[in-house]
Amino acid sequence: SEALIRRLEDVKNSINSYTMNMTAIEIGRASLAEEDYFRKIIGKIKATRERLTRELSGLGFRTLPSGANFIFTTHESVPAKDIFEKLRERHIFVRYFAKKGIDNYLRISVGTDEETDKLIAAMREITQKAI
Repeated sequence: SEALIRRLEDVKNSINSYTMNMTAIEIGRASLAEEDYFRKIIGKIKATRERLTRELSGLGFRTLPSGANFIFTTHESVPAKDIFEKLRERHIFVRYFAKKGIDNYLRISVGTDEETDKLIAAMREITQKAI
């Protein structure tokens, strides 16, 4: 019945939040055919991530090593929640988790060079005002 299928889908999706459908599979297959483009984009993400990490380090941030398209960072004296709120006021969105052990870290996705410049400028302003 439809209700049973819906329930099974709910259970499946609760276990695997990144479900695959035929469209996603075909897009993935097509992307594999574009290896040069894929490698170029990976290189760009890595370079931007490394630049972001260096720039934030100069502002008093300590960033955990990352091989992903995001960083996990904390400031030496300004609470992550304060930075998160000040960035949100500027319409710059990062992730903040109010969970013990990681509640003083921000998860920041690597964006375009323009977005990264905007983020760094905002971080500079926020951290200098707080000190």
